[in-house]
Amino acid sequence: SACASDKKVLEVAVETFYANGGTGLATEDGLVAANLLRDVSPTYDIAADGIAVVPQGLKCVAPTTTVAP
Repeated sequence: SACASDKKVLEVAVETFYANGGTGLATEDGLVAANLLRDVSPTYDIAADGIAVVPQGLKCVAPTTTVAP
């Protein structure tokens, strides 16, 4: 699913950040600045432990796409 894919991309970016010698808390903005992400995730945040989590009170809902007839 799109949600699972988005989560995996975010987790791999966090892992790459630390593997490349990153220190401190990995943030989405920091991952974008380090060219590890194209943009911040619309569905997930990064928790203090580096795990991608859905923000409290929300659920992952993949954007809908419309196919032209």
